Amino acid sequence: MAAKNRGTKPGAAKITQAKSSGTMSAILENVPVALMLVDGERRVQQVNDTAARLAGRSAGEIVGLLSGEALRCLHSLDDPKGCGFGVSCQTCVIRLNVLDTLQTGRAHPQVEAMLPLSHYQDKLSLLISTAPLRVDGQDMVLVAIQDITERKRAEESLAREKDLLQAIMDNAGAMVAYLDRDFNFVLVNRAYADGSGYPAAALIGKNHFALFPDQQNQAIFERVRDSGIPVEFHDKPFEYVYQPWRSVTYWDWTLTPVKDAPGQVQGLVLCLVETTERKRREQQLEFQANVLAQVNDAVIAADAENRITYWNKAAEKLYDVTAAKAVGNKMDEVLQHLWLKPEDEQAVRESLAGTGAWQGEAITARSDGKEIDVESSVKVLHDQAGNPGGWIAVTRDITKRKLAEKAALQSAKQVQQLFNFDIIGSVVATLDGRIIEANDAFLKMVGYGRDDLISGKINWIEITPPEYEPLDQQALEELFATGSCLPFEKEYIRQDGSRLPVMVGATLWDTAYKTPSWVCFVLDMTRARTAEAALRQSQAHYRTLVESAPDGVFCLDGKGRITDCNEALCRMLGHARENMIGRPILEYVSSMTKEELDAYLIKARQGSQLEAEFEAIARDDRTVPLWAKAVILYNASGDIAQVMVYVRDIEERKKLEQLKDEFIGFVSHELRTPLTIVIGALQTILTENLSPDESNQLLRDAADEAMLLSHILENLLELSRSQAAQLRLRTEPVNIGAVVQSAVSKVKQLYPEADNIVADVPGALPPAKADSLRLERILYNLLENAVKYSPPGSEIKVFARVDDGQMVIGVNDHGPGISRHDQQKLFQPFHRLKQSSPYTTKGAGLGLMVCSRLVEAHGGRIWVESQPGHGSTFYFTLSLV
Repeated sequence: MAAKNRGTKPGAAKITQAKSSGTMSAILENVPVALMLVDGERRVQQVNDTAARLAGRSAGEIVGLLSGEALRCLHSLDDPKGCGFGVSCQTCVIRLNVLDTLQTGRAHPQVEAMLPLSHYQDKLSLLISTAPLRVDGQDMVLVAIQDITERKRAEESLAREKDLLQAIMDNAGAMVAYLDRDFNFVLVNRAYADGSGYPAAALIGKNHFALFPDQQNQAIFERVRDSGIPVEFHDKPFEYVYQPWRSVTYWDWTLTPVKDAPGQVQGLVLCLVETTERKRREQQLEFQANVLAQVNDAVIAADAENRITYWNKAAEKLYDVTAAKAVGNKMDEVLQHLWLKPEDEQAVRESLAGTGAWQGEAITARSDGKEIDVESSVKVLHDQAGNPGGWIAVTRDITKRKLAEKAALQSAKQVQQLFNFDIIGSVVATLDGRIIEANDAFLKMVGYGRDDLISGKINWIEITPPEYEPLDQQALEELFATGSCLPFEKEYIRQDGSRLPVMVGATLWDTAYKTPSWVCFVLDMTRARTAEAALRQSQAHYRTLVESAPDGVFCLDGKGRITDCNEALCRMLGHARENMIGRPILEYVSSMTKEELDAYLIKARQGSQLEAEFEAIARDDRTVPLWAKAVILYNASGDIAQVMVYVRDIEERKKLEQLKDEFIGFVSHELRTPLTIVIGALQTILTENLSPDESNQLLRDAADEAMLLSHILENLLELSRSQAAQLRLRTEPVNIGAVVQSAVSKVKQLYPEADNIVADVPGALPPAKADSLRLERILYNLLENAVKYSPPGSEIKVFARVDDGQMVIGVNDHGPGISRHDQQKLFQPFHRLKQSSPYTTKGAGLGLMVCSRLVEAHGGRIWVESQPGHGSTFYFTLSLV
């Protein structure tokens, strides 16, 4: 029906009135979508260039055609009744929308349609919009068409890629999840959902750390997101805070940032592989040697010649043969009747030859001829080349068990005996919580008696703590859905109010009870929990031991990467632990190449331990000399599983060795100098024709140098005695004044210019308890130092007084003084001041060290008070008689 014959429909939208066809043409040409103005007969009146290009025609060719003909619809070309009259036209979205807009005045915005056009190979995906329009007094429809074919293809491709990605993730062996920048789950695979304990639908859109809170891991995620640098961890522990029934687990995991074209991080890919079992196996390996010695089963090993190499205590008890008699002899010589049944021996030999193992029961005889039933497991041992190298057998005496089995077969109560097994609790219960039957083991676990059971006092709902009710409900749902439920851990409330940790498994009970019932098997987990707690405590002790060790400790994997380290190592090198974990050790070693490291490891394989010295690189780029001892641990395949390295800072030792070398050289020089003078003077006197005065002068020079040499040697002897702990004192009451006068006299004899020494020792001083010869040595060394480092003519004062119940003796000079830094080194072994006196250079620098050792041997202390430019005063104390 033409628009001019139609009245306005009730409720129709207001029709836009265009002022002129010129305005309409301007609108059509300036809109960047395909536009057609269609009249009441659905014939095109105006069209823009975009629509013409879509139709593959000129605008002049389109005007006057029906809309489908204008677009060159295949149906309008192939079907004589096309473009409004054919079968396909009855569902044409363009035709239906245009007709509805003409008839009702309603607009249809953005309706998707598929249209086959003759000049396109495939159908086009179009977005059609129709709007009523009144142009020059005539009702028309403005049709807008957008080609969204490429967009639809992109969306389909994206959907396929997403499906493909999901399929790849679901078939990956690892747990994989994709998270956005805020750590919300976007995509997870089946393995991740199963391992996390949440359905995949419950994870999508949820924040990772809301479900799995962990501050350390959250900091790692934030660092990867902010830096764009991936991370990798091995055997990293994790505890499920919101899933307390899951113990600590260990994981290998990587976190990789996903970046857009400009390099901005858009999300993170988390890949997890659980290593809990492997980690626990590794932790248990160290205990296996002890277990072997403690097991109650007989363990026997033999070499390729069938000679016994191992025979444990249980084997001695089982066969009544000591290890001393068994080891080294052949098995058939130790036990002549090992196989009482020839068919048993034949079965073992065939199984070992075919599969390398045998397990079963047999009858054997002890050394005293007594027959016993045994259960054995025999396995062939192989050397590293894979050749058979002997065998190992684990044997258990089952004589009593076999007798019990025979008795059980003759009993009609076998089922009841199984139900009343005294290790595993057995319970028959109904949905309302009533316990119909229970064995003695269960009653003992929960602390109730059989009278309590008969009277109905025991209800499995009432003895279950409230927090475990959801687990029980889940188990019941699984039970009635599949006929059984997987074992799970929970607790029971015992009669005395205490809690009992148990593992529970159940199956439907096929009985004549009227109400649905199930049988539950209960295992007491108290020992297991205790063992787990002990294991955790052992791990904590290990970590405490490593962290409290003064030496550095770190672990390497088979590729030379650091897997763990203690705080002592971090302090040595100035690096944080998290920055060192996962890094190659060669990054921190300046004196070793990759080839040298491999050579060390090859050498270590031969003895499992290796000691070496190397230089490490600290954070401030300084080098730190270290002594290291490495212990290599191997896996079952013989490859390096872990390298434990203990390191010690030997910087002080290196410095000490250097100072020792310098000291030896210095002392040697100081001994050689006076000897040269003495020898030279004597040779001159003997070979030259000298006057008496010249000879006397040379003899005095030789005597002075000999006296100096004597003092140096005496100091060396005192140091040697002290170092060897052979310094013996002959203490007696000593007159301090007399010893001071003797020391001053000897110093003046060697140093005639030292006529300025003043002694201030009151005559009324009480005697001190000392070795007079060693006391004189102390005073001589202090006075000699004062003479050497004092200006000529300056006063040197030696004094003594009683202070606080002790004798205090001091030597004061007016020399150059000593800085506070150098004061700390004066009495240390092998240290001497670098500054030298401008007045004399004689001496080996041993005097103060000897003084310190001798004063300490007397039970006193020695110290110095000095300021640069103001002289020095050396003090020491002695005990009074």
